[in-house]
Amino acid sequence: MKRTDVRIGNYIEVENLKTGHKEVAPVNQMMLINWNEGETYRYNPIELTEDWLERLGVTNMSAILHNYGEFYVRLSTYELGIGGIDSTISAQMFYAPCKFVHQLQNLYVALTEQELTADL
Repeated sequence: MKRTDVRIGNYIEVENLKTGHKEVAPVNQMMLINWNEGETYRYNPIELTEDWLERLGVTNMSAILHNYGEFYVRLSTYELGIGGIDSTISAQMFYAPCKFVHQLQNLYVALTEQELTADL
């Protein structure tokens, strides 16, 4: 995982390379500054699971598709407000693959301008 994949507030797994201890934490400014140091900590993505979807408060599971080990966020042009109800163009569906928690968080922020958070 690269530093440019995450933003402050994204949930990642922080592994202490000296003790082997792992914990989930939100990305903070110090993590981004020291990202490539690699001597003390390793930062790993968190795999998106149904448990994580529940923790993040996802209640509309019809918008989430699970296929071949990955989750896809399903969006339609109608749900996004593109086109009108009486439009002659049928709604188009967009599928955004989300394999990791931070990817879903970033997509959510891009679409809603709100953070997707969980109780850790």
